[in-house]
Amino acid sequence: YVGRAEPGTVLGRLGDHMRKADREFWQETIAIVSSDDAMPVPAMALEARMIDLVKAEDIGDTTQNSQRLPSLSRMDEDDSLSFLRDALFCMRALGVREFGSGDQDSDGAESDDGPEAASPDVEVPESAELEMRIAKPKVIAYGRELDKGRFQVLPSSCAVKTLADGSPCAATDERVNLVSEGVLIEHDDRYEFVKPCDFDDRVHAKAFILCNSGRGPGQWTGLH
Repeated sequence: YVGRAEPGTVLGRLGDHMRKADREFWQETIAIVSSDDAMPVPAMALEARMIDLVKAEDIGDTTQNSQRLPSLSRMDEDDSLSFLRDALFCMRALGVREFGSGDQDSDGAESDDGPEAASPDVEVPESAELEMRIAKPKVIAYGRELDKGRFQVLPSSCAVKTLADGSPCAATDERVNLVSEGVLIEHDDRYEFVKPCDFDDRVHAKAFILCNSGRGPGQWTGLH
């Protein structure tokens, strides 16, 4: 469950939640705080993004509905994304996996999204900082962070053409344009990036590669 509370009301909100019958799953609470009390709109954006992160990850589960992201100024948007990155870094360091933390199971074993998802002859780009490996549908992609939160997918990456259930991926304007511009090459079973391609962020890049609308950034992990 992801929620937000006004300053000074967290304890009361927790008491309200614990009196509800559908909160019996609750065993642990993490409170993310800010030194600035006057951030209600960015807090709404954080809540919406974190709900989407859980819904986008196979390891997480929530019955909460996705929320509309509030309209923010560029400064507030940058601040909220920076705050979210810091919060996720701290939670992952503490072992919280529900928001995406790589491709390792809790016992250290490799998950289905392990090295077998990659072709052995794929050359890792020199500028790659992050990779995404998924077994079903079979995907390997490389990327790097750019300024202002933007993200670049690098050559040698691929994007799905058919979803895990066998249904074809929609031929969106974005995909059609990238093919016509020579950024993507279409193969029988996949699309291949042959030129660098910039996205709004790693979330947008993941959604494009996997052909879904999930806003969660999971599966992007640092290169060892």
